Amino acid sequence: MGWGILPDHRTPRPPGTVLLDDLLGSHHIDVDAPEAAKLKKQGHVVLQPQPCDSPNDPLNWPMKVKIQVFVTIAVTMVAIGGVLGMLSTAGRILGEKFHVKYSVVIQNVTAPGTASTMGALFLAAPLAAVFGKRVLIVCGVFGITADMFAGIFANSLPYYRALSVLNGIWMAPVELLIAPITTDLIFVHQRGRFMALSAVIRDVGSDASHIISGNIIAKLGVKYLYIVSVSVFAILSTCNFLFMRETTFVRPKKVEPEEIDSATASSSSVMGDSKRDDGFLEDSSKKGKVTETEVYELTPVVTQRKPGRIVNDSATEPKHTFRQNIALFRGRITHRSMKKSFLQPFGVMTIPTVIFATFIHGTFITWIISSTIIQHQILLFPPYNVKPDVLSYLTLPGSVVNLVTALFAGTVSDWLIQFCARRNAGIYEPEFRLFMLIPATICTSAGFALLGPLYHNNAAVWKIVVAGLCFHMAGPFASSGTIPYIFDTMQNASTEAFVAVALIRHVFILLAQSYIPVWLEHKGPLHLHQTLLVVNLCVAAFVIPVYFYGKRMRGMVSRNAFFRKACETAA
Repeated sequence: MGWGILPDHRTPRPPGTVLLDDLLGSHHIDVDAPEAAKLKKQGHVVLQPQPCDSPNDPLNWPMKVKIQVFVTIAVTMVAIGGVLGMLSTAGRILGEKFHVKYSVVIQNVTAPGTASTMGALFLAAPLAAVFGKRVLIVCGVFGITADMFAGIFANSLPYYRALSVLNGIWMAPVELLIAPITTDLIFVHQRGRFMALSAVIRDVGSDASHIISGNIIAKLGVKYLYIVSVSVFAILSTCNFLFMRETTFVRPKKVEPEEIDSATASSSSVMGDSKRDDGFLEDSSKKGKVTETEVYELTPVVTQRKPGRIVNDSATEPKHTFRQNIALFRGRITHRSMKKSFLQPFGVMTIPTVIFATFIHGTFITWIISSTIIQHQILLFPPYNVKPDVLSYLTLPGSVVNLVTALFAGTVSDWLIQFCARRNAGIYEPEFRLFMLIPATICTSAGFALLGPLYHNNAAVWKIVVAGLCFHMAGPFASSGTIPYIFDTMQNASTEAFVAVALIRHVFILLAQSYIPVWLEHKGPLHLHQTLLVVNLCVAAFVIPVYFYGKRMRGMVSRNAFFRKACETAA
């Protein structure tokens, strides 16, 4: 197998292994053959997943419409990312007002929201699976708007804690669904930059909120922070209602003679047929069948044609009107069971590839959050005594680096998988994405190694800010390597898989918000950063065996009855 990835002889083509580069001409396959004609391409790249012929299939939407949907939810996520973090710059002010320590304020105004989001994820996932994504996002933004209005009257720490809990519940659908919406819209070879952006914009919003909230709090007070927030979310509520489209689309599962043969071949592979080799290109007919099988493995949501079920896939299907697109509640969009949809994330979270990628992603995102918590806790107090409005501007370089690195890392990730696929007989393996964790590990290690001594020696503020940028550079590289890896292998359960991603991330962030401030108070910055450096290297070391044995792990998952059941979403 190319690039050091070990083949799985029992399951040569596990979910995620697909034909990504057009090899029809170079391997003398008849371009007029049925198996070749059914593959839709963009230039020399085979589209994965394969869209159907309906103009209402999100994969067939014009790119400007896809960008419109992505920008709408991305801007919303930036604002939501700032909700739970906007009071961190007021930590010292609220601590003095309510006569508690800074660490107690952080534990009351941020940690409860993180915990409530974790619980709400499990309710949002089945609702989105059955009723669609648009209704949850629009209602979530409306709910946050109402909470911002209630925040105007906050007058105690328990009041702020209650607001944090409610905000966490309302923001869960938006945070959960941004990545699945991206997979609904974007093909595999284009996902890197979108996934990298979707993974960091919440943190960018948190950083941006420090600038805005720091100035408002310093000049007007905490009450006016909520007054401004009400206005912002009222505008976002309107934008989401008008521009956010429903991306859940039920594609038909066609059964034709050739596809029956293909499905049979896939089943025999899943049951452990070790007689088949690992090549896609043994002969023309075999290649065509294998490619077709993989196309259907990557189809996001499919359903059987049964009485009472409407499944539109024809090119002659009428295009949805603007009025249809802005409909808020459409009833059941899929025919999935609510109970099974609620329980499915628990099964998905036991899949080894999901466990690996969620822990790696959650760890690297937590380093960004932790560095911000440490920076605020140290710089707000002697010997620095940085004012809240000044401290807020110190997060601006991190936001800029986050965005720029996300675009760069995503672009490199998309280029890298095509480069590797072309030199692997046109076959894409999701493990190609894991190369992006090399620069991520280098950056985080450098950040921990530099910041510990700088804080310990009371270095200049600008040196601390520059060293902290290492974490903001690492986050997008880690996200572009892990998030697409999950969705490329879990296309049929993308929403459920992202529940695991969001849950683990929030668990890690909750632990950081709860224990990092106390740890810093008792042990000091040098001990803290040295310990986290060791943890960072140990976590990153797990990537090495997964890269080499990842394909065999995916093959094992596809052969296991429990894991196959956990991934089933078709009705």
